[in-house]
Amino acid sequence: MEEVVEIIKMLITRIENLETQVKEANMNLMKSGIVVHTPRPSMTVSNPVPSGDTIAKMDWDELNELVGKLEGTI
Repeated sequence: MEEVVEIIKMLITRIENLETQVKEANMNLMKSGIVVHTPRPSMTVSNPVPSGDTIAKMDWDELNELVGKLEGTI
C-alpha cells in the first residue's frame, strides 16, 4: 500500500512540474511576441446577444453562426 502512495505522490509531483513548464512556455511565447492577436468577441447594439433561453434552443449550426458573428468572422 505504501508503494502505491509513493507512486501517486511521484505522479502528482510530475504533473505539477509539467503544469509549471507549460505556464512558463506560454509566458515566453507571449513575451516574445509570437502570440500577437487572440480573437475577441464584439457585441453591437444592432446585433445583441440572445438570451440564455434562446441559445439553449438553438441547434449546432445556429450556434456556430452566432459565434462567427460575435467573433466578426461572418
